[in-house]
Amino acid sequence: MDARGQLAKDLAALGFCVGRSHTNFLLATPPNNKAKRLYQQLKEQQIMIRYFAEPKLDNKLRITVGTSEQNARLVNAITQLLSE
Repeated sequence: MDARGQLAKDLAALGFCVGRSHTNFLLATPPNNKAKRLYQQLKEQQIMIRYFAEPKLDNKLRITVGTSEQNARLVNAITQLLSE
């Protein structure tokens, strides 16, 4: 499985709704409308993703697909944040 597919699978396992992608990023809706909160918490950990405070996007995160190590760090951080 490629890095994008693995990241999408990992995010889905955490309860994200992940749209199909043929690009280097995923548009993912986190569970419980936590997009802005997750964006801010990840930024504090120096993990940069995108959040747009725009209608129809304010409940989603734009996540660039990184290396396997970067993606694992992101998924581990999100796992920890969602369990808090």
